[in-house]
Amino acid sequence: MKHYFSPGGRSGRAAWWLGNVFLYIISIALLLGTGYLAQMLGFIDWATALAPSDTGDPPDFVALLSNPGVWMVLAAYLLTTYMAIVLSVRRLHDRGKSGWWLLLMVLLSVIIIGAIWMLVELGFLAGQPGPNRYGASKHSDPGADQAHGNWAT
Repeated sequence: MKHYFSPGGRSGRAAWWLGNVFLYIISIALLLGTGYLAQMLGFIDWATALAPSDTGDPPDFVALLSNPGVWMVLAAYLLTTYMAIVLSVRRLHDRGKSGWWLLLMVLLSVIIIGAIWMLVELGFLAGQPGPNRYGASKHSDPGADQAHGNWAT
């Protein structure tokens, strides 16, 4: 168990895979357990806490964050996240690399996912037909820009 809390040392491939499966199962159990416990103790009612109000306003996240039940779930999440980081750092040590490589890996994965999302969102998905809160559509037909060759507009 000490291997989950101490980033010193090394972990092989099998230990990394098994450790991540273990942490995945533990994190789901902890998150569900603390969420259930928070609701049973009366700290929070998840169904109403995350639902929009009757007026259509988004949930009140300031009130949500002042709830002890949310902090119980957050503590469980942070514990399992720390354990996953330690396991990955130990695996990087086994590969002869510093644990700081994990930060680079996380940042690059965020950038790549963001770039793919931006490409799909901006380059492939059609605009909303008709007017929206930013103004009227330039074209009444969503495919009109392709039909008329107006790719730059």
